Amino acid sequence: IPGVTVAQIRVDPAKYVGQLLEWRVQFISIQTADELRPEIPKGAKYLLTRGPLPEPGFVYVIVTAQQLPAFQAASPLQECTVRGRLRAAQTRYLPTPVLELVQVMDTKGGAP
Repeated sequence: IPGVTVAQIRVDPAKYVGQLLEWRVQFISIQTADELRPEIPKGAKYLLTRGPLPEPGFVYVIVTAQQLPAFQAASPLQECTVRGRLRAAQTRYLPTPVLELVQVMDTKGGAP
């Protein structure tokens, strides 16, 4: 679903969890999940991204081992449009949505 905002998700999380969303995000770094983010399997890799652009805030994007190399080659602050399944409207401690990456739709500035 393109065009869905974080505000819409916060109003009706049940409507969006499990749905495919398309968001423009700005890649910041690759992180490893820990017990502070139980919505992401412990030890899994995820992307810390800003967005969805132009909204302020952050999105955690879970990536598989097969998807990871493209982001290891990415430059910080690179923008891309991702399609992902909304796993959680927010984490336990932060109002940060969690997406499972399905596909990178386009990039601005090189890899991924």
